[in-house]
Amino acid sequence: IKEMKTEILSGRMAETCLYVLADPHYLSPSLFQRGSASFQLMLERNDAKMMEDMPSVLELFVHRALRDRPDAVLCPGDLTMNGEYVSLMEMKAALERIRDAGIAVLVLPGNHDIAFPYAMDVSQDVPVRTGNVSQQLFLKEMGCFGYEQALFQAEDSFSYAFALKKDLWLIGLDSNTEKKPGEFTEDTLAWLKTVISAARESGVSLISMTHQNLLKQSRLFQKGFVADNADAALSILKPAVFLNLSGHSHLQHCAREDGFVDLCSESAAVWPLGFSRILLKDNTIRHERERTSFSQKSAKERIDTWLEIQLNRELSRLVDDPLKKEAMIRFGTELGRDYYADCLDESRKYTEEAAWSYWQEVKGKSFWEIYLEEIVRPGKQDSA
Repeated sequence: IKEMKTEILSGRMAETCLYVLADPHYLSPSLFQRGSASFQLMLERNDAKMMEDMPSVLELFVHRALRDRPDAVLCPGDLTMNGEYVSLMEMKAALERIRDAGIAVLVLPGNHDIAFPYAMDVSQDVPVRTGNVSQQLFLKEMGCFGYEQALFQAEDSFSYAFALKKDLWLIGLDSNTEKKPGEFTEDTLAWLKTVISAARESGVSLISMTHQNLLKQSRLFQKGFVADNADAALSILKPAVFLNLSGHSHLQHCAREDGFVDLCSESAAVWPLGFSRILLKDNTIRHERERTSFSQKSAKERIDTWLEIQLNRELSRLVDDPLKKEAMIRFGTELGRDYYADCLDESRKYTEEAAWSYWQEVKGKSFWEIYLEEIVRPGKQDSA
């Protein structure tokens, strides 16, 4: 559980509970067969996603939301694996159950959701293209989750402002249009200024939601992870918005800059298959990480296997001693897995372990050495 103090526009704010389901990368069961060669290849080429178990994970998440009744459920993008229309429709049906129970559901598209060229049916050994989703089709099908009930709507993107409470608005800021994927359009940024001006006149507090990060969550996760023109958005947001909720990087992490907080929620499809519970009250942000309690053992085994394969491939060209290589792989796997879920052992002195000294012997020769260095000795970003 993490708590952060921050300044808010109105000074006081009623308690608000938000559930954040980030990057579920849902793939319709009609589009895959576990034993097909194309599906197995998809598993190998992705970062340990539990794609075959996401229908069950999603069902458990819906059950939790209906039981706990948060003020809103937020989905900051990458709803689908690779933008398959069928997958999006099944996600829509699940989210409608939450909305129909009187709980606000607010959605943004991710970079995998709009006009993604790799929407595939992988139920056979050879993948076959399947229908994907245009910007207008996304608006038509998913507009019922925030956009159509919004106080303000952008005309050129799926951006909108929604009243979570009388004294709190959320701005969904879309950076994944067909015209400019990965960045905010000039018209959307101009629209953002009008929303913030209206919020000031109404004396309400503001939070925002984006798919890509607005602040770098790590020295390694910048280009391709942070929105291309995040600085332009930040120059508008920072004076008025105290919290941004993002996803995309598949890491559970938080970055802060000049009082602005960018809380990145982990992917619901990757171990430990979680979602974020955000409690806002007065000037306090309380973040709790929840688990869907499904397939934890399998998900942990998958991310371990994925990391072991990557590390072994890298070290095979750098280390001859098999015992030394085995120790390095074990160390890197444990560290990488726990970094994904923001559950590093704070009492463990990683840099005093023999395996760490072995990694230092390949310093400057390996991406993974740099990756582990960033975990053990992070840059100036604050982890929270």
